[in-house]
Amino acid sequence: MLPALAPPGLALRPASSFEKFPIYNLDLQNSSGFPAEVNAWADAIRAADALIIVSPEYNWSIPGGLKNAIDWASRMKEQPFRDKPVALQSAAPGILGGSRSQYHLRQSLSSVELPMRRKNSTRRRSHSGIRRRSINNAALFAPLQETKCTEIDAELWDRVMAINLRGPFLMVKHVVPHMIAAGYGKIINIGSGTAFRGIPWMRLRASSASMAYASTRWRLALP
Repeated sequence: MLPALAPPGLALRPASSFEKFPIYNLDLQNSSGFPAEVNAWADAIRAADALIIVSPEYNWSIPGGLKNAIDWASRMKEQPFRDKPVALQSAAPGILGGSRSQYHLRQSLSSVELPMRRKNSTRRRSHSGIRRRSINNAALFAPLQETKCTEIDAELWDRVMAINLRGPFLMVKHVVPHMIAAGYGKIINIGSGTAFRGIPWMRLRASSASMAYASTRWRLALP
């Protein structure tokens, strides 16, 4: 699905599997070093310009295999995740669409020097596989610095809007045809309370949040 959504000039490549990774153990690392499968996985991450992690949610958290892979990579001196932009996607049958696993995944990735840009879309699937809900969060916030409106760089403005607004828009654009085919759909765009109260010198965040809030007024026209 993701390769079909990639714009021209962007190539998406799947990373090698972490299915055969042994459970991380410091004694094993000290005695045998890093397994060949772990090194291949880390090399694929180093070679990428950015990462997209798509994962289910198991028991409100990260699947064990993915967490184990991150644990192995985190022990490497040449950190494969360092300064690597990342987007997160999750899917789960529940109404939150895997958001709790995203929370735990962000915690783990923050420990390996990975700059978290935004909390990406979560999606709920019905048991029949039809997409029924799209939950989008315009959440680029932490890396932004307090800046006077007269000193905001136009290029930075465009980058923030591309993340906080274009991302949710593209997700909505993709899921709407499936919702129409199913005869039902719900789109939830989250923009936080800054749309109403604002934050001094944080107009980038407040402006994108207000536009995300306005987009919650979209109506999905069904036959």
